[in-house]
Amino acid sequence: MTTTLAVLHLADLFHDPRMILPSRADWARIPAIVAGTHPTPRPPRLVVAEHMDPDALAWLAVEARHADHLVIDTEYVPGTGQLLVLGVGARRGAEFSGIQIMRWPTQPVWFQQTFAADLREAVRAVPCLFQNAVADLPILEQNCGIRYADFHQIDDLMLLDAVMYSEMPHDLGFISSLRSPYPKGKHLPMEDPDYNWSDVCDTDADWTSLLAEAQKDPAALEVYRSQSLRLIPIVMESNQRGIRVAADRVRTASAEYTAKMADATRI
Repeated sequence: MTTTLAVLHLADLFHDPRMILPSRADWARIPAIVAGTHPTPRPPRLVVAEHMDPDALAWLAVEARHADHLVIDTEYVPGTGQLLVLGVGARRGAEFSGIQIMRWPTQPVWFQQTFAADLREAVRAVPCLFQNAVADLPILEQNCGIRYADFHQIDDLMLLDAVMYSEMPHDLGFISSLRSPYPKGKHLPMEDPDYNWSDVCDTDADWTSLLAEAQKDPAALEVYRSQSLRLIPIVMESNQRGIRVAADRVRTASAEYTAKMADATRI
């Protein structure tokens, strides 16, 4: 059997130098791929598809309530905010498990309400991890009634990555190309349960890797804790209400900074 590893052509790296780092990571994985140790299979999880499953509530009561941290990821309709898929993972030491509620709108109302209430109790007690919390939190509030103030603690992979590697892209696909041991899942259709579960697993694995690096850089970690995380509710409010601006000053500043950008480009 022949294994093919798809990588960028070396000439592409001259056009986009940011891809040098993930390209090195791709090549470094070759020994593990040949040895059959990469990629690592994703951890198992409970998938609730057409109808509610009592095991989902039991999982929340046992695994979620006693986790080191939870990972929450939502799939939704842009524009309306209608929740489609809710994925929750629980990290307990070396173990990782999870649950996915597929087709959220078709689930019985009593199940939606009970699951949302139990999840609210879990996030009040256990730290929660997101990839871009500003995107997921409004969806949870709109569909599950879980507000920002309900969370015991929030961490955000994207925000920490932005502090540690400000010059690099911060989307989950890029971060996972460097750090995740699991198979890629961004190419899958959203209705495939593995799409959402891949996001949950990658966020957990990427966070573990990135946090280990951040702990060696206390100054960067302090910026993340004291500045980046505190912006979450402010950005959420601005997205909801808008930002009041002085139109005359904006027009003047726009011309000023456009000229500065042109100068920088010429230089």
